[in-house]
Amino acid sequence: MRYTALAFFLLLTSPRLLAQDTPRQQPGRLFYSQQQRHALDEQRHGKTLPDETEQPPVTLHGIVRRSDGHDTVWLNGRAYSGTLPVVELGESNARVLIREGHAVDLKVGETFPRPSGR
Repeated sequence: MRYTALAFFLLLTSPRLLAQDTPRQQPGRLFYSQQQRHALDEQRHGKTLPDETEQPPVTLHGIVRRSDGHDTVWLNGRAYSGTLPVVELGESNARVLIREGHAVDLKVGETFPRPSGR
């Protein structure tokens, strides 16, 4: 019985003794620098807007117009039907809402923003 109690005591205290010998390491930066976090906080609170160049390009991949009125539009490889991010829909073009209050006309296969040099 004495040996069982001693073994149990050593089993419980040995991890604590080993943990005290190793120095604790402080975690480094996990995600962003302080300047990047500050910019993200400002955007979150509506103080600044991101540049238009930072927005990912929008590509109109296809349009399907059905006779029952349920249209489908493919933007950046994702199908939208029902609630479309489209202001107007034509046979081979669409007026796509890029961000609130700003729409652009795109033909099927066209990308916005257009690559520079065109």
